[in-house]
Amino acid sequence: MKVGRIFAGITLAVAMGITACSGASSTTRADNEIVFADVAFISNWQTQAIPSYTAGNIANSLLARLTYYDAANEKLVGWVADKFEQNDNATEFTFHIRDGVTFSDGTPVDAEVVKQNFDLWGNGDEARGIIKNIYTGDYDRAEAVDGSTVKVYLKQPFSSFLYATSSIFYGLQAKKNLDLSLEEQSKIENLVGAGPFVFESQTPDQEIVIKRRDDYAWAPEGAANQGAAHVERVRIKAVPEISSRSGAVSSGQADLARVISPDDEKTLADAGKTIYPVPGVELTAYFGAFRPGNEVVSDVRVRKALQLGADVNTVLKDLTTGSYSAPHGIYTKSEKGVDVTVPYDPERARALLDEAGWVPGADGIRTKNGQRLSLTTDDETQSPASLPIWEAIAQSWRKELGAELVIRKGDVQFSREASTNPQVPLHPMRQWNYGGTATLFGGTNVNGESIIFHADPELRALAEREQASTDPVEQRQIRAELNKVAVTDKAYVIPTYPEVQVFAGSEKLKIGFTGATYPDFHGAEFTN
Repeated sequence: MKVGRIFAGITLAVAMGITACSGASSTTRADNEIVFADVAFISNWQTQAIPSYTAGNIANSLLARLTYYDAANEKLVGWVADKFEQNDNATEFTFHIRDGVTFSDGTPVDAEVVKQNFDLWGNGDEARGIIKNIYTGDYDRAEAVDGSTVKVYLKQPFSSFLYATSSIFYGLQAKKNLDLSLEEQSKIENLVGAGPFVFESQTPDQEIVIKRRDDYAWAPEGAANQGAAHVERVRIKAVPEISSRSGAVSSGQADLARVISPDDEKTLADAGKTIYPVPGVELTAYFGAFRPGNEVVSDVRVRKALQLGADVNTVLKDLTTGSYSAPHGIYTKSEKGVDVTVPYDPERARALLDEAGWVPGADGIRTKNGQRLSLTTDDETQSPASLPIWEAIAQSWRKELGAELVIRKGDVQFSREASTNPQVPLHPMRQWNYGGTATLFGGTNVNGESIIFHADPELRALAEREQASTDPVEQRQIRAELNKVAVTDKAYVIPTYPEVQVFAGSEKLKIGFTGATYPDFHGAEFTN
């Protein structure tokens, strides 16, 4: 029975979780601190280049931003800036800084230091090897109009700019940190922000501890807690093994864990734990991006066939959880008129491959001009649904289409290279959506490298129109066209599922999450 398999797996995970979380056992950890089991840690904390959820989950509590995206009410609100506005064509932006905001070193968050932050975000620093923030648009300059007012000028319209300032990539830092070398800025112990927590200690690759700022009093507009955090500390532990994270929550050694196996969700819920499927509304959906520069998938008929032969919805239904939903294109959030669906139609897929000249080979895999219909891809370790979906797609392609999919499971080096290599035929991905969808089409990633999802001129032109538009109705129409061209017309992607990060938490912990899926440790508290 499947229930027995799940129960056995999580029982083993409990034992593993005790070892993984031994640095803070349930008998010795301090009261009023949250123990959070995350996937892994990184070594680079330079804010323009924070590449992963694991860094963002921590930096979100250390670095305040000018604005905050209220995902529950779908609106941008003030944080460090209590007021902000833009001109009609989205090239000039004004921020009014709240009184009394300070960095954790005691220095004020005033117009001059905000201007200096913008200059580093917008220009980078080539001499120090610091890249520019990819969500600044075509940056011109920033001016400190007075002690509490900053004005930013862009050379080209960028309608997502205000929204982007709510992201972790716009985490405000004190002047002494801005002046450091790239190497020194990359160390978490040197982050001096204005958030509700400050760095306290770390054990490299194992644990990071952040502690409450008792004088914090500038939470985002609308936050239930407008003062200091309710909890004194958050102890973040690196627990790479997925079953160990579930086990740590089950045993009570962790109060919260991220990336939970679908098989463990029901068992944890039945034991009274809380499952949080947190939608990534500030990201695109997950999808497999074809690279037409690779000869195997250069023909739209082949891409369309592989797309039609991917029975994603059946796989999603087979997962033992309701956390994952059916895809509707490249966007996480479905909007009326924007979402698209891809039918499962293997018969049509086979006809397209026949039409494109791919014929079944001796081993059942199609060939054309001596080349096998074989693709290589990587898997996405930040989501436990990714691998079973791609394994099921590989199985259906082989059985129904005569196409081979080789998945480089757990190959971190290959995955890193695949993200920027136009010759890797298929790459599972999703992207922060702070720059609209323009960064998907010939854009760059947070490390300044081209993500090479694609430089299709039609898509690029649509993305540039989206960046320039300030009319919400027109923006929605453009996104609908982008979705149609990328998914339906040119089959550049295989949509898999809307972005979601699944957490499991103690029944005694009350916690919310941001639109970027980060835990809101500032508002979190324990209940009796």
